[in-house]
Amino acid sequence: MRVAKKYKGLLAQMGSILEEDMDSLQVSNAAEDLREGLVSIKVNAAYEGMAAGGPIKKTIRERMVMIAAVLEYASTQTGISVDLLAAVAWAESKMLPYAINVRGKAYYFISRERALEALRGLETDEVDIGLFQVNYRLWGEPLGLQKEDLLDSRVCAIIGAMILRYNLQRHRDPWVAIGRYHSGNTRRIRAYQTKVSRGLMIIRMLSMTSDTSEGSTLHGVSRVIRENPAFRREAQLDS
Repeated sequence: MRVAKKYKGLLAQMGSILEEDMDSLQVSNAAEDLREGLVSIKVNAAYEGMAAGGPIKKTIRERMVMIAAVLEYASTQTGISVDLLAAVAWAESKMLPYAINVRGKAYYFISRERALEALRGLETDEVDIGLFQVNYRLWGEPLGLQKEDLLDSRVCAIIGAMILRYNLQRHRDPWVAIGRYHSGNTRRIRAYQTKVSRGLMIIRMLSMTSDTSEGSTLHGVSRVIRENPAFRREAQLDS
């Protein structure tokens, strides 16, 4: 399999976690009931350009509730905070578990079945799949997974969180690490850092205004910013 030497240790760690938990992961998808009504819709300017404020905060709040168990599981397995994982998931897939990206074109599906049908029709392994948009050729195939496995939010979240942890350990600047999760291209890194930064700020506001019924879901959502001064640079990234 096409596995870069520098990733062999990381892949071994991922494989160990997945081997232990795969049986339970395959029978439980915490986001299975998510119904967003987005069927095979290519991302467009109107969707990307939703105004900050009520609508976007409401969307993030609702989707965080849907994937809360997934984020908490990945966090306990990797040590990456829930709020950072949530912000990355927002930047990658808008927190939609059945997102697929082929050659830069993003598609969203309302069910695993429809996403699976689309995956089976692909003639390439160069595809980003799921909640954390894990690239199948680089990660899924070397781990011995099928494309459909990455539609399981917990499987996808574990792999995404492990990649993010690897980058955070490798780079002194956490924003560089976050940008490298998405791309090696400087311009794309910058744009991605801004997406994650904005997501973090919204999530932090939600944690400060959440009522008691949502408290457990959004608990500690701003901790990653408070504990790491480097994350306070979000204002610079937005400028």
